[in-house]
Amino acid sequence: KEDIIILMIKYLHQNIQARIEPIIAGDDDALTKIKMIFKSQFHFLNQNRHFVIAMMSEGLLDDSSGIKDEAMKIFLYKMPLVFDLLTSGVEKNSSIPSFRPMLCSIF
Repeated sequence: KEDIIILMIKYLHQNIQARIEPIIAGDDDALTKIKMIFKSQFHFLNQNRHFVIAMMSEGLLDDSSGIKDEAMKIFLYKMPLVFDLLTSGVEKNSSIPSFRPMLCSIF
């Protein structure tokens, strides 16, 4: 069971990269890119609820270092991308000024 879930998470990671990289490479402003990334993720998870069920199964993240490691890889991939977009948007004084205090307190 653990190996199947690890394979699902690895597939999810590859899928996220395939969906996010074209968004990041696009010419849209930072706020639009952030919205597109989250919309893409919510749409995917809505269409593929088994990923949510597998990831949120009680105790899996706590009991399996392999599952935890693969889930962390997704987080470590997405977090810098979103952080860079937020930072870029704040620096360009786009529609993201309210994120400045949050960014300072987190990082």
